[in-house]
Amino acid sequence: MSGRLQRSEGLSEFNCMHIEQHQRDVQQGFGFLARDDAYMTKDGDLITVEWLMAKSMAAREVYHDLLGSAGGAFDEEIAANRELMEAAVLCAHWLQSSGGAPMAYVGPFGPALMRRGDKVLVRPGADILSSDPGKPSVRSTKRQSVVVTESYRGYIQRSTLTDGALLAVVQPRIVWAGGGGHTRWTDANNIVRVTR
Repeated sequence: MSGRLQRSEGLSEFNCMHIEQHQRDVQQGFGFLARDDAYMTKDGDLITVEWLMAKSMAAREVYHDLLGSAGGAFDEEIAANRELMEAAVLCAHWLQSSGGAPMAYVGPFGPALMRRGDKVLVRPGADILSSDPGKPSVRSTKRQSVVVTESYRGYIQRSTLTDGALLAVVQPRIVWAGGGGHTRWTDANNIVRVTR
């Protein structure tokens, strides 16, 4: 059986491409995805519902312009703009339903993630998850300095249920080595970059 992902596995061609790129990056030891500029923001910028909706509308305009000129032919740029349009709307809805507070990262949107070896600070109050079965999660009570071992970009998880599609915005996460040989991780919004 081939290692290539197939659309028949319930994944769009766009998602298959990104998963395969992630697998190549992990094999090469990067542990992070290079991201399309359309999903990137600058360090320090916060993402709002309004920013996401503007991003969706801009992608929608490009999508419809390209669709009209393509004559029905498949075009990667058309597919990418449709995916961007949908992702921005879904993330805007998720952000609004989460209270609407601006965030540095929302699903696949945000600045470049930290890399292996970067020193970062975990903010107080952050929910920290762990591979330690005796202590699967804790809430940080103070600022912690850690060294990144891996980072995973956010994405929109799509799965099909019998009564329809289920969509979930998965936030990017930063991973580091915890005590006792266990791995720890948290949402990238809980991290402050110290060095790169």
